[in-house]
Amino acid sequence: MPSNLHRVLVVIALMCPGSAVLADVITDWDQKGIDIAVPRMPSTHSQRIVAIMHAAMFDAVNSIERRCQPYI
Repeated sequence: MPSNLHRVLVVIALMCPGSAVLADVITDWDQKGIDIAVPRMPSTHSQRIVAIMHAAMFDAVNSIERRCQPYI
């Protein structure tokens, strides 16, 4: 039975059309941060929060790619 199940799963996987998955995490984080900060705070506070978030995103990506000197 397990070998039949394996064959069925392989056939189903081959029959399903694949689609490219596009994910830009930085853009997603940016949009979520703006959606959260801007409507809830005055303009100057929300801009500061988004700037801090961008610095954190830079450090997160830079910790993986090591292209620049980190802020912290």
